[in-house]
Amino acid sequence: MVEGGGFEPPKVEPSDLQSDPFGHSGTPPDPEPTIMKLFKAIVNVFLKNLYLATRFMASHF
Repeated sequence: MVEGGGFEPPKVEPSDLQSDPFGHSGTPPDPEPTIMKLFKAIVNVFLKNLYLATRFMASHF
C-alpha cells in the first residue's frame, strides 16, 4: 500500500487574490520583438543615408 497521495491530488491553499498576478499583469511581454528592433534600426540607417545623399546631390548639382 502506498502512503500519502491517493487518487486525488493534494489540496492547495486558495490564493489571496491580491498578491497573485491578474491576467497578463504578472510578467509583461516584450512590447517589441528583437527582430522588429533590428528591422527598425536598419530602416532608420537607410533613411538617414538616403537623406544625406539627397542633400549632397542637391548641393552639388
